[in-house]
Amino acid sequence: MKKIFFSLIYIIFATNVAQSAELSNPFYLSPKGNLTSTTQLSFQKTHTRKEIYGNNFRTRNKYFEQRLEYGISEKVAIIGTIANTWKRNRLDTGLLTDKTDTNVDWSAGAVYDFYNKDDAHLQMELVYLQKETHHFGGAYKALYANARTGYDLKYFLPYIGGQIELPIAQRKDADNDLKYDAYAGFYKSFFDVIAADMTLHYNYNHFFKSTGLDGRADLSLLLGENIAIGGFFNYSFFNRAQNHAHTDAHTIGATVKIQF
Repeated sequence: MKKIFFSLIYIIFATNVAQSAELSNPFYLSPKGNLTSTTQLSFQKTHTRKEIYGNNFRTRNKYFEQRLEYGISEKVAIIGTIANTWKRNRLDTGLLTDKTDTNVDWSAGAVYDFYNKDDAHLQMELVYLQKETHHFGGAYKALYANARTGYDLKYFLPYIGGQIELPIAQRKDADNDLKYDAYAGFYKSFFDVIAADMTLHYNYNHFFKSTGLDGRADLSLLLGENIAIGGFFNYSFFNRAQNHAHTDAHTIGATVKIQF
């Protein structure tokens, strides 16, 4: 899996041509009066070892998300998502411990293009998030904030950002503390036909006292100005918790983005 991730990095730097491809750009904002639809389907595998009770287990999850973004001005767009996760958790012995098919999530919020001039970008996002995780006895509700900034160097667009998730209504027996994520990445397009977006995330979960480092690679094919299809691969380099649990994870998925 690591070979796949680093091979995608090599492909990105194999050419010196950089173009603009708005739909796949990480600072893309739906224009005023336009609606942008992003559909995502992904599959994830994880393996957790040395759990606090001595039980090693594996998960195989399928995830679907539909996101809509509507531009209400040149600098502001409102966003909404609905998603579902199909979970399968098994101990290494083969015993099925969790089977959830109705884990419906939804969110609503806004994106603000604070600064976008002379190739410099600063964008902020604030979202209300709700996860109907019935396995834990109630819904998880939180505020999610994200800020990112970058500068277009013509050959590619490097950027950095940070996000925080603050629970505001806590379900039973669940992680009710802050979650942090800091990331850095770069975006590059090739001849207005193919675009690549690479990011590296460092995350921390205060409840589990866990830290992780993930890498994600997105490749998009631009079918005209208003349609982009693509795939992505996410690999967890490490994820360690205070109870000495180690989780290996990788995710593969596909996206379709359409501007109306």
